[in-house]
Amino acid sequence: RVGPGPILDVVKVDTEGHDPAVIRGAEGLLAQQRIRVLVFEYHMTGLWEKGAEGATTLEIVTRDLDTTHGFDCYLVGPESVAKLTSGCFVPELEINTWSNVFCAHRVLAPAVVEAFDSGAALAFR
Repeated sequence: RVGPGPILDVVKVDTEGHDPAVIRGAEGLLAQQRIRVLVFEYHMTGLWEKGAEGATTLEIVTRDLDTTHGFDCYLVGPESVAKLTSGCFVPELEINTWSNVFCAHRVLAPAVVEAFDSGAALAFR
């Protein structure tokens, strides 16, 4: 299913709360399996803000990345990492505080998924 063009190793999105819109805009790249790792910010502004026009949730964004595009996603906080996908999401993770979300494609970046799932990724922080 990999489409024409290069595979991007890492795409980092930092758009002050508009990260969900950028991810939606990358639908073509995601559908063509051209992104190995996607990193974005999650916090309480922009499209993450409850009640904002076009607002969304962390659960909706990561569920789409998981079920539609084959990514495992992790909420990376200052002291811990919590898996968000593959049935691991719990409502308490909708904390709307500044965090990074790290998503790795299960087929294109299996070693990265394994490092996060095993806890080895904590050693790199």
